[in-house]
Amino acid sequence: MLFTAEDAQWLRKSGEILHGQIEQILDVWYGFIASKPYLLEAFTDLATGKPDEAYLAAVRKRFACWISDTGSANYDQALGSIINTRSGGATTAWARTARTGRMPRMSCPCATCSPCSIQLPPLSNRSWHETGAAAEVQRMREAWTKSVLLQLILWCEPYVDPEDF
Repeated sequence: MLFTAEDAQWLRKSGEILHGQIEQILDVWYGFIASKPYLLEAFTDLATGKPDEAYLAAVRKRFACWISDTGSANYDQALGSIINTRSGGATTAWARTARTGRMPRMSCPCATCSPCSIQLPPLSNRSWHETGAAAEVQRMREAWTKSVLLQLILWCEPYVDPEDF
C-alpha cells in the first residue's frame, strides 16, 4: 500500500480535523449509500424489503468509531477488533440484511472505499485551500486512501480461502 510513517502522521492530522465533524461526514456517506440501490441493499431487511433503520443506526455508530480509529492511525493488534466477521467483530453485522454468503458481504465496503476517502467534507473545506494548505489536504487524502484500502484488504481476509489470500 506504500503506507509510511509519514502517512500515519498525516492520518493523525486529518483525525484531529475530522474529530468534531463525524456526524457531518456520516450524513454525506449515508446520503451516498441511500442514493445507490445496490449499496442500500446491504442494509435492507429481508422480511420487509425496506432499509433496516435499527441496523442503519447501529452501523452508523460503528462508522463513527471507525472514523476515529482510522484518524488515530494506531495499527496495533486491536485493529482486528473492528473487523466484522461471522466469528467476531460487531454483533450487528449482517443481522437481517439481504447480503448473504461469504464475499458478497464485502461488496458494500468495497464499493464505498473510494467515497469514504474522497467524500470527507471537512477536508474539502475551501478555507483549507485558501490558506495555501492544499498540499497538506492532498497528503491527508492520500493517507486516508491508503489506510482505507489497507483496512479493506484485512476485512476481506476472513471471507477468502486461506490458500487464496
